[in-house]
Amino acid sequence: MRRTGGSAPVPAVAPAETADNAPLATPVEEEFRVGTMALAWDGEDECVVVEAQALVEIEADSDEDLAEAEERLLRDDENGPPVLRVRISGTMARAFAKRAMEVVKVLVAAVPAVQSAARPGGTRMSAPERIPPRAVRPKAHPGGAPPTELLARGELTVRGRLRDASNAVLYCTVAGAGEEGGDGGDGVPCVYKPVRGERPLWDFPDGSLARREVAAYEVSEALGWHLVPPTVLRDGPYGEGMCQLWIGPRPDGTREPERPGEREEPGGDGGPAAAELLALVEEGEPGPGWKPVVPVGVGGDRTALLVHADDARLRRLAVLDAVINNADRKGGHLLTTPDGELYGIDHGVTFHTDDKLRTLLWGWAGEPLPEETLEPLRGLSAALADGGPLATRLAELITPAELDALRKRTDALIGTGRHPLPGGDWPAIPWPPV
Repeated sequence: MRRTGGSAPVPAVAPAETADNAPLATPVEEEFRVGTMALAWDGEDECVVVEAQALVEIEADSDEDLAEAEERLLRDDENGPPVLRVRISGTMARAFAKRAMEVVKVLVAAVPAVQSAARPGGTRMSAPERIPPRAVRPKAHPGGAPPTELLARGELTVRGRLRDASNAVLYCTVAGAGEEGGDGGDGVPCVYKPVRGERPLWDFPDGSLARREVAAYEVSEALGWHLVPPTVLRDGPYGEGMCQLWIGPRPDGTREPERPGEREEPGGDGGPAAAELLALVEEGEPGPGWKPVVPVGVGGDRTALLVHADDARLRRLAVLDAVINNADRKGGHLLTTPDGELYGIDHGVTFHTDDKLRTLLWGWAGEPLPEETLEPLRGLSAALADGGPLATRLAELITPAELDALRKRTDALIGTGRHPLPGGDWPAIPWPPV
């Protein structure tokens, strides 16, 4: 208002008497999915106008036809898309904004900084995609079974929202009778991604991100690699969504209770530490135990080489990504536990029928697949046969065409016996890479 010289009574802060601390009414019933939002000021009535217009699909043969169809639709007040229009005073707008900020209050703690260190083969540079060296391991359950039953049926409590995600990602805890953390405890930390919080994607028009995330978990389990945290499809406070076990430090700053045999520092079977799986090499070739990926600019005329560890866990993950056709394997999607387990997360853009593999893990491109990966692939191929339990489960999560493409990719990997090469019709490296 000050920029335009207006004099409308808009307070700098929300008055105390307008505070609204009542809980949100649930469940939230969806009227329509918003495609366009607009904010305006009505100078005559001195009020804020908020307009939300429903998402609509328009078929057109050219950009010109599409623009004409959109304009015609917007002019059609009677048969156009549903619109919610809200008019509120400046005072209530301030109160609404304050309330909205409180509802989506972020509970995520800052990621620990990683110090640079020299190593043979080049100078190490600080890289934001390096994996945090501290993590929380999944809860142990009798018989080693993953906690999918708790995730699917436990009481889900929303604790906060992860602000930096492109879609709605809610940090939650889940608890049930007889489970550690239930009956008055904090519960088991998890992530809940409701379908209604997903942004529409033009190249993934079918299904939902949530269902593809669950499908990725099912395939990982069928391979016997357990590279995706336990993930289920369930109903939650905001409708259907995926619920996944949280891997990593709790964003609220609390810690898991220590369990017998748990190690405090990352480790493994002699492989690189968690913070060393991805790095930038400023000069020279990568040293032993590292695989080059691609040169990257690091400011001015300087370039560095992006490398990843020649690590068996990463290699299995690279094969899994090829199987599910992962279009978004960023460095920040790699998580580890203190006992050396590796997990990949964020598998919403997977299983496309076209070749969309986009990853940082190209270091083995074109190399022969290890036998330790070929045998699980053969088992997966058999499990994907029509009528089998895995195929039946996946048919509930992805489209028939996507399921058929999954079978073909699996058989192609077995047939060639090699890691795939980058395709020419799709960017091979995700952006941003972190």
